[in-house]
Amino acid sequence: MLQNLPRLSKGDVQLCNLISAASGMAAQLLGLIAPVEKSLAETSSLPAHLDYKRLSFEKSPEITGSLFAATWAPAAGLFWIELDTKVLQTLVYKTITQAAPESLDPKLSDLEKGVALYLLAKLFDSTKESFQLSDQNEVPPAGSLCLSLTLGLGDQNSFVRIWVSETLLKSLADINPPAASVIAERAASRTAWAELPLVIEIASVEMTSGDLQGLEAGDIIMLDAASLKLTDKVISGQATAKIGSPASASLQGQLGLSESNQYTFSVSQIENAKELS
Repeated sequence: MLQNLPRLSKGDVQLCNLISAASGMAAQLLGLIAPVEKSLAETSSLPAHLDYKRLSFEKSPEITGSLFAATWAPAAGLFWIELDTKVLQTLVYKTITQAAPESLDPKLSDLEKGVALYLLAKLFDSTKESFQLSDQNEVPPAGSLCLSLTLGLGDQNSFVRIWVSETLLKSLADINPPAASVIAERAASRTAWAELPLVIEIASVEMTSGDLQGLEAGDIIMLDAASLKLTDKVISGQATAKIGSPASASLQGQLGLSESNQYTFSVSQIENAKELS
């Protein structure tokens, strides 16, 4: 009965625990958005807006912007701020009230990097946290937490990524261990991460073993109670979806097509395992 349950290695379990523990740290960082926005707007004289996008754990971090390493005392380990280079250059020249060159190099110049470091130090000060820039040349290692945000600066829309090393996450957890109630809540929430197969059945038919043995390529099987027609992005006719194996729930609904021609399933009725038995 349990053969279809997902199997987790010890490393997978440790990863789940780490992501769960990171949620409190992420919430703390997101609470610093307001003072950072205010500091950005004052420095650049441009409207600045930061929005949280998602939290993920990246096995192979891909860096596309300019990267700056930092520490968070008294915890050990590094975290990194990654900013879109072009938007960062705009911010730099707005800060020094100097016209930006017509052709910007995709790599920061010494002047641009120096001003960027000054700006980051100023942003850190605005948070009232013990963030400090680091001169270490390391990059986010495999298995880093990534806090992704969108950044609006004037009429430019871009991104900010905060990369957090596993070392820093573990150190923060040791310094500020979560309360027992928080641990219990996180453990309960992990059930929501389980992936279950969802099978959508648009029709069915009963066949004997003799019927199956007699099937040949090109044969047509008539389905019972199936009359499906595509009309204005909607497929007429009811469909049944079963969750899990064995099924833990059954959904009744209608198939359709999205604007991008992706199949959709609109739920009209839900039956749980007890109702199915």
